[in-house]
Amino acid sequence: MTKTKLHAASRLKLDKFLDKGSLPSIPQVLFKIREVTEDPKSGIADLANVILTDHQLTTRILRMANSAYYGEYAGKVTRVTQAVTLMGFRSVRNAALALAIYSAVERLSKCPGFDFPAFWTRSIGVGVIAKQLALSTGLRSAEEAFIAGFLHNIGQPLLAAVFPQKYDELLKKDPSPSALAEFEDEAIGINHLAAGGWLARKWKLPKKLIAPIEQYDRHSHDNNEPASERLVDYIYIASRLYSHVMIRNVDHGGTLTAIRSEAVRLLGAKPESIDALVEDGRALIVEIASELNMQISEGAQENPLESVAILNSRLALRELQLSIIQGATESLLKVESDEGALSIVLDGAYRGLELGSLVFFKKSEDSNSSEETDNSEETIEYIGMLGYGRINPERDQLAIKHSELTTELFEKLTSGNIYMGNSLSKAVAGVPNESDLNTIGNDAEGTEEIDPDATVYMVRNDKFVAIPLQVEGELKYIALATPHAGKDNVDEQKLRTLSSLCSQVSITLERLELRRQLAQHTLQRINVTPLT
Repeated sequence: MTKTKLHAASRLKLDKFLDKGSLPSIPQVLFKIREVTEDPKSGIADLANVILTDHQLTTRILRMANSAYYGEYAGKVTRVTQAVTLMGFRSVRNAALALAIYSAVERLSKCPGFDFPAFWTRSIGVGVIAKQLALSTGLRSAEEAFIAGFLHNIGQPLLAAVFPQKYDELLKKDPSPSALAEFEDEAIGINHLAAGGWLARKWKLPKKLIAPIEQYDRHSHDNNEPASERLVDYIYIASRLYSHVMIRNVDHGGTLTAIRSEAVRLLGAKPESIDALVEDGRALIVEIASELNMQISEGAQENPLESVAILNSRLALRELQLSIIQGATESLLKVESDEGALSIVLDGAYRGLELGSLVFFKKSEDSNSSEETDNSEETIEYIGMLGYGRINPERDQLAIKHSELTTELFEKLTSGNIYMGNSLSKAVAGVPNESDLNTIGNDAEGTEEIDPDATVYMVRNDKFVAIPLQVEGELKYIALATPHAGKDNVDEQKLRTLSSLCSQVSITLERLELRRQLAQHTLQRINVTPLT
């Protein structure tokens, strides 16, 4: 088969990949964010309201705003409106785009030899370098420089998903980054630059982001073109600088000197700014990856400076969690109802704990005690009341039932202990097992995608945490949390924060119950029948 025909066949296979629904989609929230940020009449509240419709995006945006990158504000930003004000419209928009694409691409099936952490390390690295170059040269679209760099090699995982066997064989030859496109052309008939441009158009990304994806391996030859339209030059320089930033003090035969000269000529960069970027860029790359909660190669974390960046990031997260606890404490002192108290915990968890779901279950008033019924017919139920995430508390009145499957759960909860379980689908009526999820898009190459309409839960693992909320010795409420999608368990630090919030709510619920009892006694003492 000639190269031209092979190229056409590869294009056809990419189109079939899309037609079968195998291509990961960009969440609708991203399109809404773009609409808001491109509308001159939109304000901070408009963007914040769109972000708040996606709790995972909300927690990540807040985490970024609370990072050491924003200096004195680290750990103090508790509202999305504050985050948008601090970070700016463009920064929030592009962070959302990066997070959406990261989640979408991670769902692509992987060929055995494709190293996703290394891929994301380079993606974030080139994005960070491009943004720093843009800032140092006064380019107005510095945020676009980051996202263009982040997307520059997006065609690689697509080719690895559509042609897993061929791509695996190609990777075994260990081509250098500069030679990769040529290897792909020979083995597949299309390279990742062309595939990335194809994908960007399918995703309807802005035109200014497509050119750097398709041309980052070469610079612009039109020096009369406005700097704002030459993002490709920034990505070209950033991609060449990447290896020097990641492995400092190695000039690789004088290539760093040549890149420095090109940066001066093409971008108007100052030589000293390039040297500073090579010196400090690696730590910044690790920090940004941490703030975006993206997995990168361990090899990118060998420098002691990066440990400091990671520690700063972790410190900022702890400060955010403490601010959530402090804010909840102040609000709980003013609350007047059980539902209001539970809502305060949900609000705090939604803003800072990045859980897959959190639902409060309330003991049903119709539940029979074990003293009144035979144990085999015991019907203690906790009905879903309030929550967010993959578990919908209103669907078919989901209930945790006291049965043989959950005896251990109830024994621990009634004794005041947290329960960490592995069978959410068995503990909660209506939640499907992993095997119950429908899949589509299976083909000879092994691609697979979960049908988003098959279930409202998207349960990727069956692990959960149950936290008791006792009121005067009675297990009145259960807080049920599941880990963020892709995580094996609820993070220990986040679990401690959630447990602290639940302990405060238990005290608040007891306070409210005591106030109700006192009010009832007062009414009885003066012989007043309460209205019903």
